[in-house]
Order: sequence, then structure tokens, then C-alpha cells
Amino acid sequence: VLEAVEAELVNDVAAAVDAITDPWDSLTAGFRAFLDAATKPTALQIIAVDGPSVLGWGEWRQIDMKYGLGLVTTALERCMNAGVIR
Repeated sequence: VLEAVEAELVNDVAAAVDAITDPWDSLTAGFRAFLDAATKPTALQIIAVDGPSVLGWGEWRQIDMKYGLGLVTTALERCMNAGVIR
């Protein structure tokens, strides 16, 4: 269930930044889309409460890195490579 919710979150973020070419604009739009998707009550419950408590911290963190945190890492690296942020 966690992976399905995280995958949907990634799809929401990807749709929000799909046509944006500027790295900074993409980063900010992606963060907004991520927060909108991740703070929906059902998603928040599964991602922030049920996931870590049912799966344990290590497995939850691996899944989150693959999806949510992975998005953040990729967006920040893109901005750093473009010289937008240090």
C-alpha cells in the first residue's frame, strides 16, 4: 500500500513539473505538488504513520528514498548542476 501511495505521489509531482524546463521553477512547483499530495489525509496517514510503524524505519526509509525523498534528491541535484543552488 505504501508503494502504491508513494508511486501516485510521484505521478502527481511529475505531472506538475512535466512542462517546466527551468530547474528552479521545476523545484518549487515540484515541492508544492509534493506537499499537496503528501498532506492529503489518507496519504499522510499511510506515508507518515502507518508505513514506518508497520514496516519499520529501515524498510520505510528505503521505500521513501525510492519515491518521495528520491524526488527531492533528484530535484536538488538538478538545481545544483545548473548552478541555481550550491
